[in-house]
Amino acid sequence: MIEESEWEDQSKKLFVKACHEALQRIYAKIYDQTLEGYYAQIERRNIRIRSELLRCRNAITLRGFISRFFSEAGQPPILQEHWEALLPITTGESDWSLTRDLTLLALASYKKSGTAESNISSATTAEARQPDSETAN
Repeated sequence: MIEESEWEDQSKKLFVKACHEALQRIYAKIYDQTLEGYYAQIERRNIRIRSELLRCRNAITLRGFISRFFSEAGQPPILQEHWEALLPITTGESDWSLTRDLTLLALASYKKSGTAESNISSATTAEARQPDSETAN
């Protein structure tokens, strides 16, 4: 029983970290799309995420939100590495309202760091600028 409880807590922790990575990537995309001298609409995006989460009233709507959320972020490394451990949480097979609350917790607990966002932003921009192998020849 204790081992199972520890596993559950570990998967919850991984889920929150995966959400943090997803937020970091989403914010980096917003910063990349913001013209110089303009305000990045991070808080507007946070409000939209919160309102979408609060409208989730069952496992199906939450699963749809989680899928869109992670797909918008691209490929968060924690999600890629631990997808099997996160599957019950992300699909709503476990308590879907707990998953919603964990996502809200991740949104509220995310620490904004300008250097991390600029690093992700630079990496995303560099990936987009690399020429296709067919067009390079």
